Amino acid sequence: MSAKKADPKIIEKEVKIMNAQELREEWPELVAEIEGAVTAKSDAKTAAVKAENSALNDKVLKLEKLEAIRQVKEVQSEANMIWASALSGSEIPERLHDKVKVQVSHEKFVKDGLLDRAGFAEAVKAEVEDWETRGATSQVMGTGFASKDVEDDGAKKTKLEAQADEDLADAIFARSGGTRKEVK
Repeated sequence: MSAKKADPKIIEKEVKIMNAQELREEWPELVAEIEGAVTAKSDAKTAAVKAENSALNDKVLKLEKLEAIRQVKEVQSEANMIWASALSGSEIPERLHDKVKVQVSHEKFVKDGLLDRAGFAEAVKAEVEDWETRGATSQVMGTGFASKDVEDDGAKKTKLEAQADEDLADAIFARSGGTRKEVK
């Protein structure tokens, strides 16, 4: 057999190298279609990235909130331990502890989320000592005895009525000829 037969469907064309401007001028519809496809793909990726960034921002905000709450609770716990230590070693009755605690706020001793333990402990110590020197203690100094029978008006009236009833009963019994025996 001889040489290859040419396929009638294949038409040889000259390949021409074009820059973007020439491509736009010669094939504007093709360029518009390509740009539309690229833009749609880019918009989809941008939307996905924005959604992912939004989700990550939400997670970061939630973690920051939890961390802030944890720090506040930690500072409160430290303050409560200092109060507990100071009050347990004091002579102030337990029923007054809540009243003493409100006199010194730990929040005045918090800077950058940290409690100034030494400053707060000193203020607490001074407050406890002040309460103790003013006499808010569970110890009683000295002794005293009181023994006094005190009757109010109601008790006196009841006693007088009972005596009057006794006298009346004695009088009635005596008129009937009887004698009264004391039962002891």
